[in-house]
Amino acid sequence: MQRRVAILGGAGFIGTNLTRYLQKSFAEIVVIDNNSNSSAFFEAVTKEFTNVRLVKVDVADLESLTNSLSGCDSVIHLASNADIAAAAVNPVIDFENGTYLTSNALEASRRAGVSRFIYASGSGVYGDTEGPHSESDASLAPISTYGASKIAGESLVAAYSYRFNMIGRVFRFANVVGPMQTHGVSFDFINKLKKDRTRLDVLGNGTQNKSYIWVDDVSEALKFGLMDDQSLQFDVFNVASEDTITVREIAEIVVEAMFGDRHQTKINYASTNEGWPGDVPYIRLNNLKLKSKNWNPSRSSRQAIEESVNSMISQI
Repeated sequence: MQRRVAILGGAGFIGTNLTRYLQKSFAEIVVIDNNSNSSAFFEAVTKEFTNVRLVKVDVADLESLTNSLSGCDSVIHLASNADIAAAAVNPVIDFENGTYLTSNALEASRRAGVSRFIYASGSGVYGDTEGPHSESDASLAPISTYGASKIAGESLVAAYSYRFNMIGRVFRFANVVGPMQTHGVSFDFINKLKKDRTRLDVLGNGTQNKSYIWVDDVSEALKFGLMDDQSLQFDVFNVASEDTITVREIAEIVVEAMFGDRHQTKINYASTNEGWPGDVPYIRLNNLKLKSKNWNPSRSSRQAIEESVNSMISQI
């Protein structure tokens, strides 16, 4: 298809995988990133595909961003703070690197004549209730500034969609894992065990129970958002597997994958059921709405964790 798609914040973990996933389907992929989270993996992708172009622009720079979006018909907005726990010491980070960037991204898209805007949201919008949550849940009460920022971003996408005749799609991700992962609970466990294989200190008591989604399943959902031709101006979808896995199970998977014998490593758990202030310890998302659009997760939460762990270990 002769279409040009821009991915904001596209040089990070999800963006790199998404770029590789989309490059066969679109004439040009324009990755717009300030390179703060870029990696050698992304550099390899840009060299591999001739229709992928990197533009080093900060999404906070409205004029430069508007110019960079010239000729693009669709935007996928991934640029935001990925470190949820950082707000414990810097509460404004999710406004500065979340809500504000989303406002800029939408305004730049409007000025550049972009017709479709895809927004990456997250399960944090639902707050501290276990679920399963569906997109029609009326009560959104986040317990973190990250979740609050995502709700604000969703509202902005809705407003711009209706007011300026854009097609707006919001995707609420579960915890995303996969190749080239650069953060997350299993990533942290692997790096702790690289330093000391005899012990693993876990944030929280290990009962935290959440859904994990394979990164290519996220890419498939976002591709649906680009292609979706339904008449709705604005719509929201959960992107999640149908099951959950505990942090205790993830710790055991990592130890066994790295050393083969989990008994050589002492796993130490804290006393609280949350990993950090603002962490939602138990959450499950209803994915039936997206499944009705012929999307299906390719892996369970456990399968996604196991495969991503093996991928990260092979990288080191």
